[in-house]
Amino acid sequence: MKWTLVNPHLGPVLGGLQKDMLCLAREFLAAGDRVAVVSTYDEFPEGRVDLTQALTYDLPPGLEVVRLEGRHRTRLRGFHPANPPLWLPGLARTILQFQPDAVVFFNVGWPLTILPALLTLRRRTVVLYRTAYHAHDHGRLDPLRRRLQLGVAGLSDQLLPYSHFEKAQIIRDGRVPAGKITPVYPGVEIVEPAESEKTAFRQAYNLEGKLVISHVARLSVFKGTDRLIRVLPLVRQRSGRDVVLLLVGRNVEQDYLDRLVREADVEAQVHFTGPLSEPDLHLAYSTSDVFALPSYYESFGFVFLEAMSHGVPVIGVRTGGVPEVIREGKTGLILDSADDVGGLVERLVCLLGDDGLRIQLGEQGREWTRRQFTWPVAVKVVMEMMQRLRPCD
Repeated sequence: MKWTLVNPHLGPVLGGLQKDMLCLAREFLAAGDRVAVVSTYDEFPEGRVDLTQALTYDLPPGLEVVRLEGRHRTRLRGFHPANPPLWLPGLARTILQFQPDAVVFFNVGWPLTILPALLTLRRRTVVLYRTAYHAHDHGRLDPLRRRLQLGVAGLSDQLLPYSHFEKAQIIRDGRVPAGKITPVYPGVEIVEPAESEKTAFRQAYNLEGKLVISHVARLSVFKGTDRLIRVLPLVRQRSGRDVVLLLVGRNVEQDYLDRLVREADVEAQVHFTGPLSEPDLHLAYSTSDVFALPSYYESFGFVFLEAMSHGVPVIGVRTGGVPEVIREGKTGLILDSADDVGGLVERLVCLLGDDGLRIQLGEQGREWTRRQFTWPVAVKVVMEMMQRLRPCD
């Protein structure tokens, strides 16, 4: 088969949907398919991709990448939350030059940009829409945003959300028929860093001999970064252990979070790494004892899978698709509310203070991800769906 994958952003550091796209591309290529990616020169959330800068990841061998020059980039909140260009001249023409059997658009955050191309393509080939759908309200324009995004995405032959929760939200918000939506869980890559690499990583961030709470996110109040900083002194006191916090990702509220660290007097116990390369991200997970993401909303929570694949128990919040990822009491622990600071302390102390429980949940999480969340399983679901759409092929 011939696939064309379309994503507005493919920069030096991968986001969740970019990683999802490249992992699917790798599986298609391994099956002997031809795969091309069409993207832009725009970086997320702003700036331009510096093609002279080394990527923090490897592109799958044989993958063709084409970048288009966008026009009129906008920050219209509620219409283009992913901040892509409003217009990509030649998008449909570029896609069709690959003569694809199927086109997959990634991200519902750019409906106005792809609408003209989608209307052209749906008459020529199978059009799929891969989405991490966020129904969480950020402002008064959000209802209009959802109607616009799902109205455009609903023109595709099939929507491919990350979870059954997202499917229910799309049906509710976009009135898309259930039969037009096929949830496809993302896979998680199984990586086992060498002990020497883990030792070097611990030394680089002064983690030797300490219990590590890791947190991989766009560091912000929304993701719960502030609450982890605030509870760290109490967690250290109640557990009686030398606990540190490893914060991985772009710090989008740096002044505020830095001030919280100073006020809590935990400068020596909080380590900001910034965005990490893929190998270093795996090292961050594998050197952790607990992973925590007490965010206000997660449509799915792929980082939980990444942590669990390394045998690390996780703590999340009962929101969005998180309960589909975390098996309460088996692979991790779940808070009923992101504002339950006392519950967060209790769960962190429970895991950090009980080595046996921590190891048990970590191993069960590793087994859960390797059985349920793999890329071959994801591709099998996609190919079965394609067979329904193209029964004569």
